[in-house]
Amino acid sequence: MTETQFAYLAGLIDGEGTVGAWRNSRGYYQPQVSITMTHEPTILWLQATFGGNVHMEKGQTDKHKAKWKWQCMSSPIREFLPKALPYMITKHRQAELVLQLLGMRQRGANVGSGLNNVEAQAAICSELKEINRRGVAV
Repeated sequence: MTETQFAYLAGLIDGEGTVGAWRNSRGYYQPQVSITMTHEPTILWLQATFGGNVHMEKGQTDKHKAKWKWQCMSSPIREFLPKALPYMITKHRQAELVLQLLGMRQRGANVGSGLNNVEAQAAICSELKEINRRGVAV
């Protein structure tokens, strides 16, 4: 992949994307990057280029276009996010936090099952949640 592709990815994430993490049913914190838009070819290019999953959401009414969502979890994020990070502006801090969270985990398992690791992951996820919160910042 070229630097131009990573810069384009960064722009898409900044403008149309979400960078965050959530706690799954087993209690592990799961990093996630997603982009939602109505342009299906761009979403399919993201999947072909960077991996991940794609699904379509129907419009709320007949007047709304269908939305396409590209979503990636841990493994692909480890590969592309460090290379897109230098080009990110709006979601730069969220990307740093997700990379920090991934640094605490090995592929497929949490590193350090002790309380400190869980607390550190929870603190990162709390900051991500606050940054991503909708509404007017006070």
